[in-house]
Amino acid sequence: MGTAYTILSGVTHPTSRGRITLTGPEVSDPPEIDPAYLSTDHDRRLVRRALELARRWAVKPRSRSGGPRRFILALTAAATRILVRFSNMP
Repeated sequence: MGTAYTILSGVTHPTSRGRITLTGPEVSDPPEIDPAYLSTDHDRRLVRRALELARRWAVKPRSRSGGPRRFILALTAAATRILVRFSNMP
């Protein structure tokens, strides 16, 4: 049986605040929702820190062969680049 794991992280107490805006006078008019994820420096710092910790954990050797961690390292590095780019946005 193979071994797999998922590393999930999130900002549980964000300082970013989104907004919901009415788009029309009717109840059936869909609202415009802007979650404003990672719109504060505080939240971006927390996400970067979580990524650093996840990467550090993912690259720790588990066995002599390295097992699935080599593949995970490549995925984690790619995800880190994407998320760091996103988390650096103003």
